[in-house]
Amino acid sequence: MAQKKEVKLENIAKELGISIVSVSNALKGKKGVSEQLRLKVMEKAEQLGYQVKPAEHVEEKKSYRIGVIVAERYIKEFPSFYMDIYKRIAQETTKRGSFTILEIINEEKERMEQEVSVFSDIEIQGLIIIGELNPAYIKETIAFCQVPVVCVDYYGTEKEVDYIVSDSYGGMQAVTQYLIDHGHKEIVFLGTIEATNSIMDRYQGYCKAMTKNRFPERKDWVISDRSKDGYGYQIDFELPKELPTAFVCNCD
Repeated sequence: MAQKKEVKLENIAKELGISIVSVSNALKGKKGVSEQLRLKVMEKAEQLGYQVKPAEHVEEKKSYRIGVIVAERYIKEFPSFYMDIYKRIAQETTKRGSFTILEIINEEKERMEQEVSVFSDIEIQGLIIIGELNPAYIKETIAFCQVPVVCVDYYGTEKEVDYIVSDSYGGMQAVTQYLIDHGHKEIVFLGTIEATNSIMDRYQGYCKAMTKNRFPERKDWVISDRSKDGYGYQIDFELPKELPTAFVCNCD
């Protein structure tokens, strides 16, 4: 009895009238082959008795383009905490075979004085928003991009959005308690409470530590460091007439 001849890629290619490369890509699940042709190749391979190798079942690892946006006001100073976060995100994304595209949002765009067009000429598969931006801008951007969204160091009420935040409340309570444990009773909070959620949370942590230790709350011991809308920073702080023994600052 004659031995059955081994079926090769060129046999399948000849039967279907396509290139050997197309057959190989179809069997390996690679890009460049339509789903219809892929099914035809798989069917013909089965008919001819082609033995598909285990490695050929493995689909090509997907690569994603991740859009990242951060407000210009957060990166004007150097070093920038949010730019450091972006660099780490970019590094981790690269390790996984994908890449990030950064877009800096200026004040005009964030205030909705310009039409939302973020990544309009680039196809992205996901979006990361670093820091708190105008809620209206975030809402419009999410609707415009129509991709999965993750917000970093910000939280809101938007549906279908994931949030990654630090423990601003607990962290500031711990910092304030540390100062109290080292003998400080007159402690000023430096930060504009209304500017961002994270500053508000840190202020609440400061208040809890002060209240738990039965220290009086003093409005003149809360010093603003920026405008209430979060855009303008104050370099020359207005210090209280009676100086404290310590300051807790919402950020560096």
